[in-house]
Amino acid sequence: MLDQADVEHEMVVTMRTQHAKDILYALDVKAWDGVVAIGGDGLLSDIINGLFSRDPENQHKALSNLPVAICLLYTSDAAD
Repeated sequence: MLDQADVEHEMVVTMRTQHAKDILYALDVKAWDGVVAIGGDGLLSDIINGLFSRDPENQHKALSNLPVAICLLYTSDAAD
């Protein structure tokens, strides 16, 4: 969809638990206009924890300048 709309973007596929946390922790927030995540509540949690794991000065910059949107793609891993 972003390709069709000619929106410049980079797609990153997470490969392990807390991968998104590591990515957002190290992300240069000045280089990006926002983050769009497609996944479930675990991915959203990792993203928010990655931003909150920064030192206080960088945490404030990241949280106040980087919009985060999530498109829920839900599969249940709960026992029936």
